[in-house]
Amino acid sequence: MVQEAVRQRLRDCRLYVFDLDGTVYEETNHFHVYGEELANRLPGERQQRFRATAGAALRQEGELAFGGSFDAGNGRYFAQGMDLPEGVDAGRLIHVDDPWGVYAALALYHGITPEGLAEAFLTTREHMASDQFSMKPMKGLREALLRMKSLSVHLVLATNSPEPDSRALLRKLQLDDLFEDHSFLSQKPHRIRELFRGWSKSFDVPLNLMASVGDHYRNEMSPATELGIATIYIDRYIRKPHPELTLQLTHPGQLASTLLEVFG
Repeated sequence: MVQEAVRQRLRDCRLYVFDLDGTVYEETNHFHVYGEELANRLPGERQQRFRATAGAALRQEGELAFGGSFDAGNGRYFAQGMDLPEGVDAGRLIHVDDPWGVYAALALYHGITPEGLAEAFLTTREHMASDQFSMKPMKGLREALLRMKSLSVHLVLATNSPEPDSRALLRKLQLDDLFEDHSFLSQKPHRIRELFRGWSKSFDVPLNLMASVGDHYRNEMSPATELGIATIYIDRYIRKPHPELTLQLTHPGQLASTLLEVFG
């Protein structure tokens, strides 16, 4: 149950910015596809080692854990909140915030090229957009978003994923007609503040009456908090409390009932 103060804070918001992946659908089968696409682009002798280390990391066995960062160049892992040693290039770190990050970090460590990494990602996204990838709309989510729109709440979407497959996913999820604006290849977190401010201006909604909904703390939550934007964080993997956030959930399947409770 949403606390009354939190419910009122979220109900007051007139513009909601939604993420796509890990936020408005529950499926995870695509991660295995991504892992295999990466493995198949590695030298033969490294494929099984990659599969073994990735499997252990996803089970949270060993050093690599959700929430930390991985320097694929030398195989060094930095736990969440750990100060980086002098000389470490923060720009080259892979953040291990979800299975995408686990697979990407370990594939780079095992020798995949940046081009191979990009190819594996795009091939996985094409698979997700195809009829071979079954997706089930989250129960109650369309109803919740329609309820919000009936109360004159603006809905927009910002995703780091490419446009064609993202639109295909939205059609599968029966959400393609609900968002008033979309940003694809958004370059979160680097451009998200610019996007927040742009939507605030174009919809004439002050930042403090906006809300950011997503599953990635670095990409969607931290920048929103800096700007005074309300937040709904779906922390499926790291499970770390963030008292500064408006509301935390542990699974995307909780989003619809939460929104219906707020706007019901």
